[in-house]
Amino acid sequence: MLENYFSNRLKTIKNNFEELIEYLTEPERIIDCEELPKIIKKKDYLAKIVELDYRIQKAKVNLTEAKQILNNSAEEPEIQDLARVEVSELSTKISQMSKQLNILLLPRDPDDGKNVFIEIFAHANEENLLESWLCSLAEMYSRYSKTQKWRCLLLSESSELINKSEFCHQVVLKILGEGVYGKLKCETGIHLLMAKSALFPLDQIKVTIKVMPEVDSEIVKIDPVELKIYNRYPLNEPKPHTSVRKVPWGVKIVHQPTAIVVICTEERSELQNLEVAMSILRAKLNYEQLTQPSKIVYSEIFWELSRQKEIVRVYDYQNNRIKDLRLGQDFNLDNAMEGNIDKIIESCISQDQQERLAVVS
Repeated sequence: MLENYFSNRLKTIKNNFEELIEYLTEPERIIDCEELPKIIKKKDYLAKIVELDYRIQKAKVNLTEAKQILNNSAEEPEIQDLARVEVSELSTKISQMSKQLNILLLPRDPDDGKNVFIEIFAHANEENLLESWLCSLAEMYSRYSKTQKWRCLLLSESSELINKSEFCHQVVLKILGEGVYGKLKCETGIHLLMAKSALFPLDQIKVTIKVMPEVDSEIVKIDPVELKIYNRYPLNEPKPHTSVRKVPWGVKIVHQPTAIVVICTEERSELQNLEVAMSILRAKLNYEQLTQPSKIVYSEIFWELSRQKEIVRVYDYQNNRIKDLRLGQDFNLDNAMEGNIDKIIESCISQDQQERLAVVS
């Protein structure tokens, strides 16, 4: 079953690749210039698969020739020794390339190439502590973005008193670049801070992180009637009911059917903040749809913990380690907070790929 699946998918991809090559060699057929970058991007992705398959087939031919030499008793012993080494090396190489090809042939999440919004949210009794911890996480993602040659933008940072003694704090980032969502979606879930250090005196803080792909306005349409929009004012500005002139600081949008709240404060004008807030709202609405069990198209067993709102990662400051509960592995905390989280993310991606291969088989 597995071989038939990959064989049929490879055949389809080769046909698609040939059609794209033919399409791109006839400029008169290219009418929509906006679609051209997407077509070239798809062609480049398919080319990787076709090229890898070509290398596998070529290695198999060389392996067959090496085995013939090895099994030919008329050949000199030195030649047979060389053939024996080549058979071993080619067999290993073919096995490795075949695994790479199978992973590339898995169904792709169409959102993997998109930019993302990262919402980091938590609440606790100590406002300053909460702000410090969330900003540390935001800085970690900012530093990681630099290592990937992505752009990381701070869109919003807000803190509110939700009852007499408890604050909620939220940070929203936007990360732009190649394949951002495909790499960062594994960060979705609850991240638990376990501390009691000079920097973080509390026992633990649960932080909810949502990684949401950017969505076009044509895909998620929002009825303006469903929105309540409020002005946000700087802390040092006069209250709205005073006679002193007030300057809006940002916007707060409430989507009434879902009670989703979006705050944007980092742009230079109220209109810019409103535009950014609407883009965040579209992403949040789309995220809620994507995480509905009936909407999950791809076999993403690995992300079930995230969707069930379970703890996916623990930050243990006392022992200077991060434990990813999905992987069952520990990583150095100081190193990770400097933005060096690629090993964690690649391990998550690798485990997800293996689980998806198991589902296909």
